[in-house]
Amino acid sequence: MLVARQCFRDGKRLFRLSDYEGHSWQGWHRHATLVMLPHFFVVREMLQLPKNCPT
Repeated sequence: MLVARQCFRDGKRLFRLSDYEGHSWQGWHRHATLVMLPHFFVVREMLQLPKNCPT
């Protein structure tokens, strides 16, 4: 559960998941999908970095 909370927090902070001001459920899902795609890319890239690589 901790990982899910961290992912949601990072999505809100880094990718503006909480900035959606629309009025429809479908619009929010579209926004959330567009936020999750770059978040997935960043997480995948971080996991592929060598452990001794400076960030």
